[in-house]
Amino acid sequence: MTSSIRNTLSFHVGVGFSSKPLVFPPSSAFFIQCSMLVSLPTLDHLPNLVRLNIFDCDVLEALPTSFGRKDGFLALVRFDLQVCDKLASLPKLEDGAIICLKYLCL
Repeated sequence: MTSSIRNTLSFHVGVGFSSKPLVFPPSSAFFIQCSMLVSLPTLDHLPNLVRLNIFDCDVLEALPTSFGRKDGFLALVRFDLQVCDKLASLPKLEDGAIICLKYLCL
């Protein structure tokens, strides 16, 4: 199954990802939509990311624990997380994490 990341690139997903961090070209927006996505790779190595949208990931069970680190998502202003029915909680945020966040849509 292919999951598209609008305005950036496409990648193939299966049951999960390897533990190696993914490297993407600079982007201000990152969209993930995949009904079969069970886990996500570490996404906090995207220093210019302004918007992150994760939606229709019906079987996604958890976000990476690295999501809440204070050195990740330095420019993130908007985070949308929608229709991820199996996601029970969000990772704990360190003090000073995601400091630019202004819009959170759950």
